Amino acid sequence: MLLFSLFDSLEGSLPLYLLLPLLCITASVQSVQDFTIYRIQHLDIHGSHIGSRSAVVNMEARSPEAAMLNRKCVLIKWTELTSDLFNELLERGAGAVLIILPNDWRNNDNNNNTLHEWMLLEKELMSREISIPVYLTTESEYLNEVYDKLTSSVDWDSSAAAALFSSITGEGYSLIADAVEPVPIINPEITTIIGKLSGQGYESELPTVVMTTHYDSFGLAPGLASSGDSGGSGVAAILELARLFSNLYSNPHHKPKYNLLFVLTGADNFNYFGTKYFIEDMLEDADGYLLSEADYTLCLDALAGGSDIFLHVSRPPKEGTKGQELVARMNESLSLVAGLSSVTLNHKKIRIGDDALAWSHERFSLHKVPAGTLSHFSHHSDIRRKSMFHTSTDVDGLSASVQLIAESVVRHILPEINEMDNYTSGIFTGQMSVHTDSLQSWLNYLSQTGRSQQSLLNKDHPLLLSLQQTLSSYVHEVSTFTHKPDKSDPEFVIYTQSVSIMHSYSVKPAVLDLVLAISILLYMGGVYLLVMYFSNISQLINDVKYRVKAKRD
Repeated sequence: MLLFSLFDSLEGSLPLYLLLPLLCITASVQSVQDFTIYRIQHLDIHGSHIGSRSAVVNMEARSPEAAMLNRKCVLIKWTELTSDLFNELLERGAGAVLIILPNDWRNNDNNNNTLHEWMLLEKELMSREISIPVYLTTESEYLNEVYDKLTSSVDWDSSAAAALFSSITGEGYSLIADAVEPVPIINPEITTIIGKLSGQGYESELPTVVMTTHYDSFGLAPGLASSGDSGGSGVAAILELARLFSNLYSNPHHKPKYNLLFVLTGADNFNYFGTKYFIEDMLEDADGYLLSEADYTLCLDALAGGSDIFLHVSRPPKEGTKGQELVARMNESLSLVAGLSSVTLNHKKIRIGDDALAWSHERFSLHKVPAGTLSHFSHHSDIRRKSMFHTSTDVDGLSASVQLIAESVVRHILPEINEMDNYTSGIFTGQMSVHTDSLQSWLNYLSQTGRSQQSLLNKDHPLLLSLQQTLSSYVHEVSTFTHKPDKSDPEFVIYTQSVSIMHSYSVKPAVLDLVLAISILLYMGGVYLLVMYFSNISQLINDVKYRVKAKRD
């Protein structure tokens, strides 16, 4: 009787109630998560196209083991990626690749074998042209959950029925990058910061010593490149040297008869183009004598690692030249510095036929300006020089290198010091000593600040302003210049869309849509028949009710 009572209560509105299951079936709620993604290098240089050439992603996510990767975004962990696997993904038609970096990727220097493998893979990905979007991101609880679900959904041992059921009931993910197709950055501005300490006497009649470095960093993803050693240690060293010599030059009784130039350039990771622009502009300027008549130019490379320092030169300084004297002072000053074992002269000729130069001093050598590069790297091809994974820094090694440079230069510009019999401890000791804490602060700051040239195209960038202000606090004569590549034949071309936001939507698989469509059609067909023959069904039920009641009576 309860069934008949329920039917009677629904009889007038049954068609409406029949629509409720349809709403339940078709209703869907998609959860969305946003995270930052970093596109790998996109660069044209020396006529070569390097890196990922696309940025747009609007695809379903898949694991590398999925059967179909065509026009799908493949999620893979950096620790599981190899060069062969990446090539396989491209051959299988992957539409995009999202690489998940471990949270501690910046602190992997303790595992040298793993670090070397990472750098080799990084170099491989940066030395080729890739047509599809390739992004990096750092792992999170959400991304690990997505990755685990994608990989666990691939079960090669399951039955066909189980696989079909999994494909229908499983959860999928749609990835959409908040990016448009990248375009070349028109007229990128490269900023050079120059500080000058004028010597005692007529500036134009005084010799000069130049100290220079670059502030930009390089790596697989421009948005993540912030090496503290390559570029960062040179910047910290230049600022500390400016502070040390500003104290010396502030005393009129001991002011040297030498000009000192402190130079910070950009775009040196693009074949030292920042240094090239500085040299060309400087030689054409009214103050060109400061460079053309310079005794020597010291280019500071990576200095925050190792107890051995190498002075790389294009040609050994000739006997009796000012450059040879400065190199000799460097070897003499080594005994005054704790923490350094040796300074080795490394001679490498410039290969004119090569598009890429090995060291920044080669730019000066091409203009017949005597120069050398100081670095703890013994060879220019060391993969740590251009890697976002080389993050370790040795502040004690940097401090020792700064003291060595300072003592060598002061012996050169104040030759009377060399005649002192009791000169055994150096000039830069006590209150004049190197501030290791300041070096550490700069290393920390630079290691945490993205310094790819793509992000430093505005002369008012906070980092550039900070460098300019700090240098100005030590050196009163500070100027900045901006340079642009040649419009008709640019030396390099960089592109937009280095950093974007990716939206991840939790969605049901497309197979489920087909199953739901069939289910809805069947359901609607049943509803249609029920509505069309509702009176007949109602009469049938009433007849059954009457017969049941008659039997009871």
